[in-house]
Amino acid sequence: MCPIYDNANLDQTFGVDIELRARADHKRVPSIISGILMHLDGRYAELEDDEKRKAVWLTNVPLPKTHELRAKLNDGKVPDPEILKGYDITVVAAVLKLYLLELPGNSLVHAS
Repeated sequence: MCPIYDNANLDQTFGVDIELRARADHKRVPSIISGILMHLDGRYAELEDDEKRKAVWLTNVPLPKTHELRAKLNDGKVPDPEILKGYDITVVAAVLKLYLLELPGNSLVHAS
């Protein structure tokens, strides 16, 4: 682990080293990732076909909506399924992409 993250604020989810976040969650994968993916997996059944499922990841989502959900999930806790249910599936996927984009520089390199 990089020393720069030793005292990272674990009361937040976004912008924290992935390995440190996973350790704080007592998981191999941070709860934000597994929670969102489980939510999306459940919602995929509502979609007609694979094209619609692919569109979930390719649709441009309004940034204010993405940041609204990000703010609700940025508490260092497991994502609340009820909060996720209140958002369109494309917004939830956009928040996962934003989470990955906000990982510190070499976070994924150190986790592998």
